[in-house]
Amino acid sequence: MREGELGGVTRPVEFLVDEDLASRSVIELLRLAGMSVRTVPQEFGRGCLDVEWLPRAGERGLVVLTKDKAIRRSPLEIAAVREAKVPYFALSHGNLTAPQMAAAILAARPHIEAILRSRKGRRAIVARISSKGAVRVLETWP
Repeated sequence: MREGELGGVTRPVEFLVDEDLASRSVIELLRLAGMSVRTVPQEFGRGCLDVEWLPRAGERGLVVLTKDKAIRRSPLEIAAVREAKVPYFALSHGNLTAPQMAAAILAARPHIEAILRSRKGRRAIVARISSKGAVRVLETWP
């Protein structure tokens, strides 16, 4: 669920980490920092195809974290992100160590949450997270 109001109660952003990024070290570091993190294997099963879990992530209001940059070249995956209105944030450097990936995501977290708050209604987003935590929105759809 995204940060917002529901009956006067603020809901935290819930992140979904895909299989490419779901090393135990990264997940533990993010959770230790207070992030609400789920993984694709835990939620949808190991080996679940992106086009299968992306719509389900959208239904649940989860924010996707990945190191899979190839989505922009996959029409089926882009369609799944767009139709399910999934916010999809990919690390731009997949060759980082687990602590470096976690540090980049933690540095990006305030920027991600600001982007989510600034959207009017749910929108699909594809964005890149740099190794320093800078966030660049590449595409967005209503």
